[in-house]
Amino acid sequence: MSGPLAFKQGSAAKSVSPCPCSRRYRDAVDTFTGSYAKTPFWIGEEPDFDGPGGRDKINPVTSTVVYHSAHGGTFVRMYRDGCIEVRVPELEQILTAANKSFDDSARASAGYAKHLNVLFLCLEIVCLKVQNAAVLSHSELTIPDLFRANYRPGSTDASGNICFDSHVGAYQQGRMQGHYKQELPPSFDMRIFLRRNRVVDPRCCEAAFLCYCAIRKDPALFQDVSSLSKAVGEYKGGNFSTSTVLCWFILERCLNERFAAYLETKMETLDQKPRITSERRKFLTGSAFSAAVVSNVLELADLLTHEQFLRINEIRKMRNDIAHSLKDDVVTVDRCRKNIEFTADFLLGGVIEGPRLNLGLMTMGS
Repeated sequence: MSGPLAFKQGSAAKSVSPCPCSRRYRDAVDTFTGSYAKTPFWIGEEPDFDGPGGRDKINPVTSTVVYHSAHGGTFVRMYRDGCIEVRVPELEQILTAANKSFDDSARASAGYAKHLNVLFLCLEIVCLKVQNAAVLSHSELTIPDLFRANYRPGSTDASGNICFDSHVGAYQQGRMQGHYKQELPPSFDMRIFLRRNRVVDPRCCEAAFLCYCAIRKDPALFQDVSSLSKAVGEYKGGNFSTSTVLCWFILERCLNERFAAYLETKMETLDQKPRITSERRKFLTGSAFSAAVVSNVLELADLLTHEQFLRINEIRKMRNDIAHSLKDDVVTVDRCRKNIEFTADFLLGGVIEGPRLNLGLMTMGS
């Protein structure tokens, strides 16, 4: 892919096969898990429901599938009203098992939350890169923000639960004409009004899906991006110390992964003996090689830039200060934002060049 969105080598661009929206497709895949971002938006042009017959268009327009694709058995749908639905085979196997426990269901639901968080985060990054506009402002979705949609064979009509304890429930009901006041134009309803001038270019949908597929190829990276979504949510919730600690957890795992890869390059044989014996490897990966030591080694080996080394060291010290002082004012808003920006670039720089997040923060006025 060329243009404003440039994926690095090794992305999933060649392995994605669009799935045609047909009766056969809907028959084969009939159950999805979906959600809405906390900041609502449209995909494609902004509809007008105030004109003649506008109310009758609410359901067919909002429930229109704008983008759909499949990769590795996972199906994704994106709708005109900003809803994203996903179906993951391994999670469906757990949820549909006859002997599943409550713990099984909870873990599978948490797994779906991770998939949707990664998808929405990818869409936010892509919108900022392609449109240079902060259309989305994603915060972490949790299990109460998810709904199940069961589609009848050969139909786009679905049945399922409404998330009454979440913002998602209001947006779900926004597809129903009867949930709008007759005495007011639909555009006066907050579910429509909040989407005003928030329009995602449909081109961003495929780019976001490619990004999601590239991330899914590495389970550890997938988990880290999900944690990054949580760090962003904590930042927007005012928990700057918690957000910074999450950033450090992500960075520490990335450092350990790079160090392990570096050790693999030193596994040659010297004088018919392994350069790194099992005993030496145990020492190199033991407690003596803390994150501080590992980052020093990687910087000296030119596997970290000096600037990256300094920023990682700074975030590590912040994390230690937070753990030892147990105070809420260790990290300022600006430092927390910069921590997230650095972590996003360090984590996703191998997937998409120059990833940016919408980290604008509004506070209450006097």
